[in-house]
Amino acid sequence: CKEATREAQNALLKLFDEPPAATHFHLIVPYEELLLPTVRSRFVGTVQGGPAESQTAADFLALAQKDRLQLVADKTKEKDVGWIQALLLGLGTRSAEFSPEAREVLLMVDRYIMQQGASRKMLLERLALALPTQ
Repeated sequence: CKEATREAQNALLKLFDEPPAATHFHLIVPYEELLLPTVRSRFVGTVQGGPAESQTAADFLALAQKDRLQLVADKTKEKDVGWIQALLLGLGTRSAEFSPEAREVLLMVDRYIMQQGASRKMLLERLALALPTQ
């Protein structure tokens, strides 16, 4: 449901409102903000992210912006896709803590980071600057 359009989600609402007996729906999305409020209101949310993802995000958020930028430069130079994915998953589980603007940047980065030709370094630098410092 990562790329479910507004129209597609609206089309599913009738099914969600009147499901066949004994039917359960499971939606898997990186951030609940991707779902329309009307869709979200019909589900009980569960956020999943393991300790490694949570620690990766916590460590990143604890850094000063210049240190975040250096870490991003190092990890993208190493092509450490596992770290990028852990970071985004960990940040996604904490997205309620961020401003609407920071959540928007997080969603944009998540959408484009793994696309062919995307500048991972540039996207992650934008994210590093948008997230709050602690």
